[in-house]
Amino acid sequence: MNLKRFVSVFALYLCFVSLFAQQEKGQTGTVQPTDSLKLAGVVLKEPKPEAPKIKKKEFVPNPQKAILLSAFFPGLGQIYNQKYWKLPLIYGGYAGLAYGLAWNNQYLGDYTSAYNDIKDSDPNTNSFLTILPLSMQQSYQKGTLTTEQLSTILKNQKDYFRRNRDLTIISMVGLYFVTMIDAYVDAQLFEFDISPDLSLKIEPTMIRMNQIDYRTQGLGLQCSINF
Repeated sequence: MNLKRFVSVFALYLCFVSLFAQQEKGQTGTVQPTDSLKLAGVVLKEPKPEAPKIKKKEFVPNPQKAILLSAFFPGLGQIYNQKYWKLPLIYGGYAGLAYGLAWNNQYLGDYTSAYNDIKDSDPNTNSFLTILPLSMQQSYQKGTLTTEQLSTILKNQKDYFRRNRDLTIISMVGLYFVTMIDAYVDAQLFEFDISPDLSLKIEPTMIRMNQIDYRTQGLGLQCSINF
């Protein structure tokens, strides 16, 4: 064995010994080719770097966009904020108010027509008789219920259903603005975090009834908030 081959084999041996020593110590990293490897004619390839993991961006709603969507159509702001459980409350409220609006508006039309019929001089227009209860119809036919009294009853009923219809419309407008405010506030407080250290503790305690006489005490509740 000539000297050149001996030096090459010995350098390669030292390289493998150093690599095994690094693996046993748990060291990680890119192995650079040393001078001994170059002398031996061996070059180690560097490992390919791993592709960086793309972190998924967390959704944070925009309050201005939430309120604009809710203004365009009620419930869109809640969908944008991903608060889907609020949709049955919103559309259930609108469905109930729409039913109340139709119901009051129908009776308002009936009593308005009956009131106009009793006020005119045409005896053929007697729709007020069909809308009255049977007892009032009999009283009117017997003469115990006068035309003026019946007119007052019909007018009061007409005003009653008009007021209820107007209140229903106001409630629908109010619900529209409530959905807008809810969408805006919900988007603003989307990242609001309540610390787990915040706690409320209620426990029984003895309350001193008289500051002078320490013997007068009563049983009560003590409330403490820890931050």
